[in-house]
Amino acid sequence: MEMSYPPLWPLAGVMGEGMVEAVLRAGGRIAATYLPRKGRSELAALLVLLVGYDSHVERSAKHSGEMLC
Repeated sequence: MEMSYPPLWPLAGVMGEGMVEAVLRAGGRIAATYLPRKGRSELAALLVLLVGYDSHVERSAKHSGEMLC
């Protein structure tokens, strides 16, 4: 999460070790970035979307008994 390219922060939030901590770190960085409010809002929305998708995929795999790679 030490990257300085804000558009990648939402993705880093769901790919990092310790997902809850990574998501909180990404959200904090998004909130504090130099981008205008609209840009921060879009990045925060993307983070929420990615977290929801990742959680859905994980639940679906557990339900069906599949292993995630």
